[in-house]
Amino acid sequence: MTTLSAGESKARQARYLELAEILSREIAEGRFEVGSLLPTELELCERFSVSRYTVREALRRLFEAGMVRRRPGVGTRVEARMPRTRYVETISSMSDLGHSAAETSLRVRSTREVAADTVPGGVAPRGSRWLRVDALRESATSELPIGHVRIYLHADYAGVQAHIGVDGLPVYALVERQFGLPITGVEQEFAAAPVAPAIARLLKMPQHWPALTITRRYYSGDKLIEVAVNTHPGIDRYRYAMSLKLEGRHEAIAELRI
Repeated sequence: MTTLSAGESKARQARYLELAEILSREIAEGRFEVGSLLPTELELCERFSVSRYTVREALRRLFEAGMVRRRPGVGTRVEARMPRTRYVETISSMSDLGHSAAETSLRVRSTREVAADTVPGGVAPRGSRWLRVDALRESATSELPIGHVRIYLHADYAGVQAHIGVDGLPVYALVERQFGLPITGVEQEFAAAPVAPAIARLLKMPQHWPALTITRRYYSGDKLIEVAVNTHPGIDRYRYAMSLKLEGRHEAIAELRI
């Protein structure tokens, strides 16, 4: 009989999430081939020493991820080795960032003032103060959050706090509207990064699933206005697509070679 891990990180998760993580990993590794049936609920209960409720919740998570399909009288059949994407964000210009925000909603969980040395990348001026906002990004096309967002907003513009997640506008657009301050530049960084246990729980995702981290820095002239760190459950619920157009082909090629 197999028992669930009692390690410190596992103890922080609900048992059905532990079971969902184990089964999804076994599917990914080929223990259960696509098209094959998973063990019955009773067999899973006996193998992992858990209740039928726990098994059903774990299987529901795999179903929501597109990995299995449940059929009465047949069983639970494996549909895919990896979770399937549910939300695709396509960006080709800065205006698309605002359009993407309008298609989703931001549910604020907490706000607090922090010091400059907590802003990622060491880009905040020494001695400056920042408003940190933690929120979940949600989509009408998914029952689960599509991302966790941690926003660092320069304290000079904290007056937009009451409108974050309410007006359907991205934070930088709220700053532009309220303070008349144009955002003239955006820097983006992409990384595959491990997910902190607390954020994994908020996103309701097993910790071994891949995650995409997008960090955006918004500037008005040389002044840093906002840093937003977006964590998405990669292939589970989110995919990022970007198209680039070369203007002035010879100049662009020269820049690429530098």
